[in-house]
Amino acid sequence: MIGNVFIYYDFLLLVHLSPLLITSFFPNATPAESHIIALFLFGASFFVRPIGGIIFGYMADVQGRKIALISTVKWAILPALLIAILPNYTMIGSLATVLFVLLRLAQGLSLGGEFTNAGTYLMEYHARNYGLMSGLLTASGALGSLFGVLLSIICIKYQHDIPWLWRMSFLLSAIIAFWGFNMRAILDEIPIPLKVPHSLLVKHLPLKRLMVILMGMLIGLTIWIPMIYTHFFVVRIEGAHDMIGLHCTLIALCCYVVLTPLCGAIYDRLNNTYLFMMSAALCVIPFNVVGLILLQNNHCYSAQILLILSAALISAPMHVVMNSLFPPAIRARNVSFFFTLGLCVGGMAPGSIAYLVDHISSSIHLIPTATGYVFHQTNYHLIPIISVTVLTILTITVMFLYRKAQSNYTSK
Repeated sequence: MIGNVFIYYDFLLLVHLSPLLITSFFPNATPAESHIIALFLFGASFFVRPIGGIIFGYMADVQGRKIALISTVKWAILPALLIAILPNYTMIGSLATVLFVLLRLAQGLSLGGEFTNAGTYLMEYHARNYGLMSGLLTASGALGSLFGVLLSIICIKYQHDIPWLWRMSFLLSAIIAFWGFNMRAILDEIPIPLKVPHSLLVKHLPLKRLMVILMGMLIGLTIWIPMIYTHFFVVRIEGAHDMIGLHCTLIALCCYVVLTPLCGAIYDRLNNTYLFMMSAALCVIPFNVVGLILLQNNHCYSAQILLILSAALISAPMHVVMNSLFPPAIRARNVSFFFTLGLCVGGMAPGSIAYLVDHISSSIHLIPTATGYVFHQTNYHLIPIISVTVLTILTITVMFLYRKAQSNYTSK
């Protein structure tokens, strides 16, 4: 789990440190553009995740789970070190921007094989409490992000006194990665799975792959909206200081770290995947509707709790659900590739929604009407309606697909 903490700490620093990083590598961006650039850079890195998923997933199936997990950490160390020492725009011009974007994409590549392969290893290594283990692994990523938020608050607070402090955040991530590398080097290797007969491989395989894609889309939407999008909304639309936005993110992460293991333990206690997932889906819709409306009415802290609770319910048992769909011989490559393929949509959701909200906000201010403020609020309600509609369709589809695609394979 140490590697997962490092990967997510390092990966989300772009969003948390966006006021400093955008100034260093995109100096010509306006304040409004800087938020959109940060969110789209965050989303763009998701498009290289499936490449990492298929590379490291295939490696896990053919060469072993341990080798793949060590390789993902090794791949992530170099981009972190290079970002820490990368010259800014004033030193080497637009080359700094290009290199920064490429390094961010390299980080996304390593993340494509990290999270899912760690889940596969954990589900195969532990003989019981699958839901709790899945919830703890999911929470470890949020714990890394939580650590990143705390350091970002310090960097932003002292940016004028120590302008290079943000570089130490990336340097620290390389140190954490080196520690994670040593921890993984002593892991027990799981024997490479035997090949499965072709007739068994093709049974319901397209349906199972589609289900994993939809799970990636659904989980991405429910997680990244409270963790990423709300920061943009509070700072850009409500006009709050960056520190307030970070506080909102901090609340979401703290709740997520606590709730995901709890939801995973409830899943173990219930011992009925379909019932748990259907109950979670029924909670997602009202929680997101109420949460997003609260957010638009300046109740950001209450909104964060509701939004992150729906994310925890859906994401806590995801490693159990996905890994139970495939036989061990093809498990890692299928889970890694198709889950990250779905995450492409979830990763782009914060930037896309932020762009729509920003566009609506800019357009509305040009309308000379005495009821402009009311009109402004009404139009913002289009965004949660669209988001919840997508969530509803995805949730219902995933539930029915899972029921049809249930398999006799277990994680062990």
